[in-house]
Amino acid sequence: GKLLAAPGAPITRVEAGPALKLGSSGKRVLQLQARLSELGHFVGQPADQFGPETEVAVRAFQEGVGLIVDGVVDHQTRFNLNLSDQEKLDILRLQLEDMERFAKANQDERYIVVNIPAYTLRAYEAGVPVVESRVIVGNVARQTPLMKSHLTGIVFNPPWSPPKTILAKDIFRNGEIQPKTVSRLGLKLIDAH
Repeated sequence: GKLLAAPGAPITRVEAGPALKLGSSGKRVLQLQARLSELGHFVGQPADQFGPETEVAVRAFQEGVGLIVDGVVDHQTRFNLNLSDQEKLDILRLQLEDMERFAKANQDERYIVVNIPAYTLRAYEAGVPVVESRVIVGNVARQTPLMKSHLTGIVFNPPWSPPKTILAKDIFRNGEIQPKTVSRLGLKLIDAH
């Protein structure tokens, strides 16, 4: 693995804004390339264009930290890019202690862990991972709640329709259905009434 940077070493942070992807341009792309360069993923000359070299570097970063590898710098990828080594260590220390306590208390049991930042679910049996799956989580405005709960059952292929919050805040705009949003979310509109 990569050596940790000196404590307090300055890092380039990518400012908040829309997702950055192939074709994006501007100051935030320069920040992204500088940060990827600091992390050893971007070897080109920083410019304000998000081209194929930048996408390859983003994918390498995402794979290295266990995120979905799509080459798009969304909130999750930006959050992980902006962490200094010290911040990573602080987060890991807290999470490791919590996970060790949980694993010890449930070492002979079956349990499921959802890793929200990595969009993954793992099912364990007697401490050994037996199933892994991608999951969908909330966004910055409507976050997935953190909780521990007993699982009472599993429903395969359940009927599903968008919850009221998603309908009101994502699919409808000014009382009208947004067909582009429906399509982008991978949904199929069956009845508009």
